[in-house]
Amino acid sequence: MISVIMTNYNYGHYIGYTIDAVIKQDEFIHEYLITDDCSTDNSLEIISRKALHCTKIKIFINKINLGCNICVNALQSMVTGNYIFPQSSDDFVLPGFFKSVKQLFNQYPEAALCCGDPVFLYVDSGQQIVQKLNLRDTPGYLSPSEIVTKLSGGIIPGHCSVFRASVFNSCGGFNERLKWHYDWFLTLVLAFRFGICFFPSPAAVMRVHSNSYSTGHKDKAQQLLVVKEIIKLLQSSTYADIYPSFVKSKALNFLGSSLVHTLIFNPHYWDKFTLMILFNYYSPYIKNFLFPYMPVFCIQVYRHLKRLLFS
Repeated sequence: MISVIMTNYNYGHYIGYTIDAVIKQDEFIHEYLITDDCSTDNSLEIISRKALHCTKIKIFINKINLGCNICVNALQSMVTGNYIFPQSSDDFVLPGFFKSVKQLFNQYPEAALCCGDPVFLYVDSGQQIVQKLNLRDTPGYLSPSEIVTKLSGGIIPGHCSVFRASVFNSCGGFNERLKWHYDWFLTLVLAFRFGICFFPSPAAVMRVHSNSYSTGHKDKAQQLLVVKEIIKLLQSSTYADIYPSFVKSKALNFLGSSLVHTLIFNPHYWDKFTLMILFNYYSPYIKNFLFPYMPVFCIQVYRHLKRLLFS
């Protein structure tokens, strides 16, 4: 059964809807662990009211604000279900999500996580966009090697991923030092080591707004520190087995110009993968903007360099 964990700070205007979307599918839920991180709005009142109608909800109240990552890891350590769904208090699951997850995990118990297509709701404009991941045409399993081939610079969205608890814990859960990229990193680590289940339909909605935790990457100084931490982790012995997968899948492109800045201006991070990472990042720009003006010889050199780097 699935353990849903959620931490909340001052999202009283969203959290009722978030909780309702889960408890409407409570036949698939083992427990719903919620931490209120010292909110100053009416969040706790709403959570407590929902708990009266759902005995699976367990509430934990912080006396001081500890931050999202610390709270999530604390909840993760209390989970008793076989699967973990870490949920943001401003996001919500879509109907049938947990049923699809359960069916696929029953078929493919070796998978580390199960996800579907992410949906992004831009609060200011009201625009809602389904991002088709195009990993499979039908529900099923993807091996680590298939993910490397098919990801092609894409993501495995944390907000609609349910994790197998045993491998989630064995990989140390979410790394607090990675801040807003902690789920991005863990989903890829698990995918490259164990493979994933995937169903090609909308799974869960992320609200995108100015107060979203994920917008922290807009702080350029903080983002550079996070990217440096990611590079250090990948270059450590702990992740040596999957560092090549991060590179070959172009997953690191997601980090954008902060990645390029970190690698170019910090020579102590240079290693055998540095040229591949930079090549992957700049390759779309070369193809889209320079190819039409490049002589044939230069294009041939580009393709030869690509073969040398990735052979």
